[in-house]
Amino acid sequence: MSAIGKSTAALLAFVVLMFCSFAVQDSIAQAEQRHVAETEQSAAERAASADRWQRAVAAARRSVEPVAVAARAAIESAGDLADAEATAALDDVVTELDRAMEGRDIGAMGAARTAVRAAHAVFLEAVCAGAEARVAANGSADQAAKDEAASAVTEVRAAVADGEDAAGSLERLRSASDRVVASHAANVAAAATAAAAAAAAAAAAEEQGSGASSSTTPRPPSGPLVTGFPPQPPLRVEAAGDYRPGCETEAIWDWWYPDRATGYVLVAPAYPYDYEVMWFEGRWMGVKSLPCLP
Repeated sequence: MSAIGKSTAALLAFVVLMFCSFAVQDSIAQAEQRHVAETEQSAAERAASADRWQRAVAAARRSVEPVAVAARAAIESAGDLADAEATAALDDVVTELDRAMEGRDIGAMGAARTAVRAAHAVFLEAVCAGAEARVAANGSADQAAKDEAASAVTEVRAAVADGEDAAGSLERLRSASDRVVASHAANVAAAATAAAAAAAAAAAAEEQGSGASSSTTPRPPSGPLVTGFPPQPPLRVEAAGDYRPGCETEAIWDWWYPDRATGYVLVAPAYPYDYEVMWFEGRWMGVKSLPCLP
């Protein structure tokens, strides 16, 4: 081959080599761009997935929180109408629901919510049973008060059976139960007063008609009324907010119920007030906050 041919062949080989080099570099650049794009897309997908999960967890928390709030409100509203076992059982599962809401396990939240709902229903039935027992223990109450308590019990049980909110019915039941106790106390006191007056009148008539006899055997005093309620701790009332003892009050009130185990009650209405403790046969039943007149 001539020198010119050799030079031409070498030049062609060089050009081909250069084109191949450029093609390889371009392929490498494209591969790097694809890798960067894929990495960015993967990161975006992970971020979107994390955001979706965070929103799902937040939604789960919002859905279960009212269940815990309603259960706690029921415990507060029922006071001592429910037995200690049902109250403790509901409080325990509400605490478990609180723990579940602190985490990110949606399944655990759902299971805890189901447990709270079941314990809430058992608690409300215990409240109804306690109200019925209280009506039976206060037999001297007016029939209207007893009927109202029975109607409220029916409302609470119907709400539980229908899966509806029983908060309003529970408040009515507690108020009706308090009226039964108050009515019984008033009627017992009235009967005792009437009996004492009748006995005094009879004694006076006997003394006037035949004279008093020193040999007459005195009638033994009546024993204390038996209520069937367990002993109570001393009542401790903490008056928070705008407490104005001795102010002139309106004939309306809100109820505040002491803790059955400690006797402590915090009275904290959102208005200027005085308070009054409701007692029956030496036992505290609740505290009324009465709004002060303007």
